[in-house]
Amino acid sequence: MVHCPSRRLTDRAERRRRSRHLRLCRNRHRLIRAHTARGRVTYRAPCDTDIQKTRSHPDNRKLAKMMVHSHDGDREQLRPLFREADDSEQQIDAYLGLGTVFVAEDDGEIIGHLQLIAGDEAELKSMAVAESRRGTGVGRALVRAAFEHCRQNAAKRLLVATAAADVGNLRFYQRQGFRMLRVERDAFVPSTGYPDEIVIDGIPLRDRVWLGLDL
Repeated sequence: MVHCPSRRLTDRAERRRRSRHLRLCRNRHRLIRAHTARGRVTYRAPCDTDIQKTRSHPDNRKLAKMMVHSHDGDREQLRPLFREADDSEQQIDAYLGLGTVFVAEDDGEIIGHLQLIAGDEAELKSMAVAESRRGTGVGRALVRAAFEHCRQNAAKRLLVATAAADVGNLRFYQRQGFRMLRVERDAFVPSTGYPDEIVIDGIPLRDRVWLGLDL
């Protein structure tokens, strides 16, 4: 057999690459960093193997720089993100000041938010990600920060509600481990602040689906 030095170098590089990938996989469901600074808990975005497939992938670089932390500033500045999640200004006014809000921040820019209402059954009340950053792991990082916060505060279950017409949201939450609980009929009507004839993916907006995840 002829020993090729370049082959040995290639094999060694491949072993190092696989070793790094294994470490990333072990961290997939773990928050990398948490510390308390002035009473605010800050989380570094978790590893996501869907993003880590290619080290030079631009989404990978974006996720590595992002931080998820609790927001203690004026929530009015987050209203545009809340509007991405809810078409009713009346409803947003009612819950904007409730609970804890986490934001995903990249280079000083807020690119996503998640509002969490505490309790034995906590509720993920509102969540949205800036359109340019959707599909890059930001939503998953926000949800995992919510999981960690709920467990630290002894919540037994996390609930979330979304439109039955929004199949994308239903798919996203089930991928995070949520399971369907019930359907609330006629939740999105003019009396609760929603315009008539809102259509999502060709489906009229009428009913709300509740999902839950046992912690």
